[in-house]
Amino acid sequence: MYFSLIPDIKYDEKPIKFPFSESEYITAKNFFRRFKIDEDVFSYSVYFKKYSITDYDRLDLLAEKAYGSPFYDWVIALTNNLINPLFDWPIKEWQIRNSIDNPDETHHYETLEIKNSQGVIVLQGGLIVDESFVNRPFVYLDKTTPSVLYTSIPGVDATMRFTNLDQAIKENDIKRDIYLLKPEFVESFVSAFRKQNLYFRSSNYIDSQLKKTG
Repeated sequence: MYFSLIPDIKYDEKPIKFPFSESEYITAKNFFRRFKIDEDVFSYSVYFKKYSITDYDRLDLLAEKAYGSPFYDWVIALTNNLINPLFDWPIKEWQIRNSIDNPDETHHYETLEIKNSQGVIVLQGGLIVDESFVNRPFVYLDKTTPSVLYTSIPGVDATMRFTNLDQAIKENDIKRDIYLLKPEFVESFVSAFRKQNLYFRSSNYIDSQLKKTG
C-alpha cells in the first residue's frame, strides 16, 4: 500500500545527449519527498496512544494487531519516524549481548538521589560522574542537625555503575515507547498522506503522481 501512494519521478540519465528523448529518462519512486504530520490535525494527545513494544512485536504484526492489516505497518513507521526499522526497532537482549564488545566493562557512573531527613534532595539522581566522584564519600549537612555531617559509602550510597550491557539495554528500552495512531483515524491519515504526495502544476509537471526533473 505504501509504495502505491508514493509519487513517481522521471530523472535524466547522465550524460545527456541532445536532442533529449524519453528513452534518456528513468522512472522511479520519489522517496525524497518526506511526509510531515500536521500536528494541528493529528494531535498526539488526542489521536495517538502510547504503546510499549515487546520482544514479540514486529512492525507488520503490530499493524495487524492495531489496525487489522499488516499493510499499515508504514503508518506506524511514519508516525514514529522509524527511518530504518532494522536499527530503530528494539531488539531482544540476547541480540544486544551478541552485538557489543566487553559487556561487563564499565560504561559510566550515575548518581543516586539522596534526600536529607526533611525530604529535601541534596544530590540529584541520574547525573553522570567520573571515578573521582565515585571513590570519595558524598558529604552533606542536614539542616535539622547542623553540627552533624552525613557521608555516603564510596561507590555504594551515592552512585551506580553502568556496564556496556546496561547502557545498551537502556538505549534499546528507549526505543520501546512509541505512539500508535488510534484505529478510527487511520483512514484520515492515509488520505492526508495521499494528498501531500500529489504534485502541483509546474514546468516539470506531467500529472498528479508524475513529474520530470533534470
